[in-house]
Amino acid sequence: MKNKLLLLFCLVLSTSIIAQTAKTSSNLSPTKESLIKLAMKFRPDFYIGSYSGLSPSNPDNDQLSAIFKNNFNIMVIGIYMSGTQQMEEKYNFTSVDYQVDFAKANNIKIYFHPMIGGEVYCPEWINKGNFTKEELE
Repeated sequence: MKNKLLLLFCLVLSTSIIAQTAKTSSNLSPTKESLIKLAMKFRPDFYIGSYSGLSPSNPDNDQLSAIFKNNFNIMVIGIYMSGTQQMEEKYNFTSVDYQVDFAKANNIKIYFHPMIGGEVYCPEWINKGNFTKEELE
């Protein structure tokens, strides 16, 4: 029941925001409040988040960070092996560190997505590896 109420709340909230921003009449202006501020009016402990898309090499970082800071209070950071460990025993957490630093600087909670997953999340050296039982353990 709680999940249905939460889903209904999100649907109503998103519909309200879409409706607010779609108003074009001169006497009706869109809301200036962020998504998270609107949500917190109803439930202060509610988290709204997303994957940010932020990375040191992304040219849209300024726009993405502004949208993220204004509308979300939790960030999903993928730490997939395909991005962090493309070669065995060589790690690169540059993108992860960049996102963590951004989240900390903006008081945004962090949710890490797991390193190990299906074929898409694992690098070639894992997917095509010929490992013994002992190596896998």
